[in-house]
Amino acid sequence: MATQAEPLTPPEFARRYRISAEKVIGLILTGELGAIDVRSTGATRPRWRILPEHIEAFERRRAAVPPPPKRRKRRQSVAGVKQYF
Repeated sequence: MATQAEPLTPPEFARRYRISAEKVIGLILTGELGAIDVRSTGATRPRWRILPEHIEAFERRRAAVPPPPKRRKRRQSVAGVKQYF
């Protein structure tokens, strides 16, 4: 497996996160996952490489964040009524 300093190809990234390579290409095309195209001049098919900083940014955006605690609403007191509870 590639080290953290090396750029990953879409199939390598897909194996790392257990998703399909097509899903990785879709993430790249929508801009959700950064990548560079290393194809040679005149080539028609893109050759994507995902840099470590793109992976870190993707992980930060996709990290699970616990929801904020819910605040309980207090009952409004009605004038002239005693609250026993």
